[in-house]
Amino acid sequence: MLLLPMVLAALSSLMKLLTPSSSTSSSPSPSMSSSTSSSDELKYSALCIGRVWHARLLPKVHAFEYPIFNFTLDLDEIAAFRRLLGPLGWIVQFRESDHLINGEGLSEATLSGEAHNDTNSLRERVFRLISQKTNGKFQPHATTHRVVIMSHLCYYGYNFNPVSFYYILEKSTSHEDGSNDATLKIPAMVAEVSNTPWCEMYCYVLHPDSVDKVQFPTDTKTKQGGDDNDTFHCVFPKTFHVSPFMEMEYIYDWAFEGIPYPSASSKKQISVWNLMKSKDTDKTHFRAKLLMEPHVITSPFFVAWQLVRFPAFCAIIQLWIHYEAVLLFLKGIVYVPHPEGSETFASKLIANIMTPFFAMRDRFNPKSKTA
Repeated sequence: MLLLPMVLAALSSLMKLLTPSSSTSSSPSPSMSSSTSSSDELKYSALCIGRVWHARLLPKVHAFEYPIFNFTLDLDEIAAFRRLLGPLGWIVQFRESDHLINGEGLSEATLSGEAHNDTNSLRERVFRLISQKTNGKFQPHATTHRVVIMSHLCYYGYNFNPVSFYYILEKSTSHEDGSNDATLKIPAMVAEVSNTPWCEMYCYVLHPDSVDKVQFPTDTKTKQGGDDNDTFHCVFPKTFHVSPFMEMEYIYDWAFEGIPYPSASSKKQISVWNLMKSKDTDKTHFRAKLLMEPHVITSPFFVAWQLVRFPAFCAIIQLWIHYEAVLLFLKGIVYVPHPEGSETFASKLIANIMTPFFAMRDRFNPKSKTA
């Protein structure tokens, strides 16, 4: 299993060498040759490598950090990404079915039972979701905006994302030499959040007109600095139950810095900062930080190497989550059930296993507090 990604990457490269390119099979005009070569080039997609930090401050201190890699993919470049992977795509996949699982952004024709059509691509559904949750006040379109998703992919048939971020980027004015006039801006984002062990998802639309009650501080710069064009800072109430060791009464304070692909700006890193503050006291109970460096994806070997380092990475993430949950329990943090009573087989199993331990802890530590 450890060497399988490299074997498939080698097969991908061999097949590419043996497959005649359009430039050798015909004699296209210079303009046609240029468009053909650019069609397989990933200009706005990247493989991001970095680290993630979490720190719980109240009522008990608990912190950890882990290495991480994920992808930022322009949804217009998915076909080119799959061609680059070749046979490696048998074990590394971007699946649209892993996202917007509640039917967000589906066309009215689909919801009414009519035949599916091209307007239900993930990109179009994201655009439609934003329009719906801003009551039509912001309507991004493929001609004016691109969607770049930061997400884990499906490895060996399994996918899990604690959160996926969709960057909505204004398209700049491009010239034939590849330069552009406009500085990229981020007018909106979508945060697709998952919870464990309930396996639910919820999408926050981060825009001033969003029904998610998003506010944007007047100072749009992050605590690390940065210009306004590649910085996105917003504050909004938590409305989706994520962790069984966190209550609902929090305010999110999120800051994003950097455009998520290598050629977008001079910054070498992209960052995401997350604070959770009490609604009552405004005290920070939790903070998280994600620092990533985006790398151009030019070879399947680069992708394969990440799977050699972290085989079945999404499964590893689940193991890390449950390991940290055990440590929280041992520190006396109380399990918070789903506020709407939602249950899955996994949540019921965990509850049954932990019931005697909860009883024992409450007996010897009756002053345990919720996070």
